[in-house]
Amino acid sequence: MCRLSKTFRIRAIPKDAAPTKVSLLMNDFQSLRFAVEGGPADNHLRRLVDQAHDLICQVDLGGIIRYVNPAPTQALGYVPGQLLGRSLFEFVHADDLPIFSAALEIALLDHGAGQLEHRWRRAGGGFVWLETRVQVLSDGWGQPRGAIYYSRDVTRSKQLEAELAFTRGRLAAAEARVQQLTESAQAAERAKIEFLALVSHELRTPLTGLLGGLSLVLEGLLKSPEEQHEFIQLAHRAGYHLLDVINQMLETATLEAGGLSARLQPVAAEPVLRDVVGILRPLAQRKGLQLKLQLTTAELRVQADPNLLRHILLNLVGNAIKFTETGQVEVSQRLAGDRMLFSVEDTGIGIALGIQSKLFQPFVQGDSSATRRHSGTGLGLYLSRRLAELMGGRLHLHSDGEGLGTRLVLELPLAPGGDYAAYDGVAED
Repeated sequence: MCRLSKTFRIRAIPKDAAPTKVSLLMNDFQSLRFAVEGGPADNHLRRLVDQAHDLICQVDLGGIIRYVNPAPTQALGYVPGQLLGRSLFEFVHADDLPIFSAALEIALLDHGAGQLEHRWRRAGGGFVWLETRVQVLSDGWGQPRGAIYYSRDVTRSKQLEAELAFTRGRLAAAEARVQQLTESAQAAERAKIEFLALVSHELRTPLTGLLGGLSLVLEGLLKSPEEQHEFIQLAHRAGYHLLDVINQMLETATLEAGGLSARLQPVAAEPVLRDVVGILRPLAQRKGLQLKLQLTTAELRVQADPNLLRHILLNLVGNAIKFTETGQVEVSQRLAGDRMLFSVEDTGIGIALGIQSKLFQPFVQGDSSATRRHSGTGLGLYLSRRLAELMGGRLHLHSDGEGLGTRLVLELPLAPGGDYAAYDGVAED
């Protein structure tokens, strides 16, 4: 950006001082013009300008250099006199030429001075940054006849500015990282508190049912065999629920400790799917739900651990039934390149868009409030994804929102050596 400057002044040092300590102040361009163009009376002032560390050029209206002081010229790698007769613009960086030209135009229009920062080519290659002021020279009739350029090397300042900007960027990134870690720690603390409350609820509820039912039987408060059988069944279901909660917690601990591994082998997909659907069909029927199975006629095999595959599918289908009150749950499989996709889609309560990405974290549920309708530890999806990853697979979740159902897709690699060209789908209820 160009800005105008009206003055330029030279402050001369004593005659016995070293020329390297000449100090040029941008306040009196008239004195500088006398130093550059003056006669013998100005020889001392000219010597000071010649030895100045700042670059001083006089050019004509065509931009041809007519004078340049030797000291900074040599510092830039040029031989004294090498720049004379050459265009000033050929030493300016190509990207800076527009603003460099604009500074001269502003000075010509104002009959004053312009100022800018630009890059100047070194003789050995590369560029230095200069802060330059340009002053128009006029003849006796007030018409422009050339200009004087006074340039100060600000390369180090530019480097310091860049380093400062880089440091500020690093500090900003560090602050953002600290903020992120703080928020993560706070989220982890909240998750821990919610988990403790959740585990307390999940353990206390089945224990209450288990002990309550057995106490009624043991204390003889139930007279008929039918009543006794009903409460024994209640205690039995509560015991299994309690076992499931404990198993999920133990599996999570084992997985986090690296103590769980997958024994990969070719596994026929159809028998596993039929087994899972067969186990969970009574649960779906008790809720009045349709449990559909979409199979293929080809004998498709995946590279998986059969126990882990069964465990994942039981969890996915079981969750779909638990969170669906009306409608259906459909289990299907299809090929996608060299992968098999197991899909479990329901018409259940769906999942809010804002929390879907969090459901694969441990102890996170779609509803963790004290009034939530569905029990669970919030470990099911986390365990399922981790087990899928152990087998070289992935687990995806999609829901259009609350009340719009959910689709979970387990993706596993096909077993090597199979022929999986074309196949037809067969639907079963």
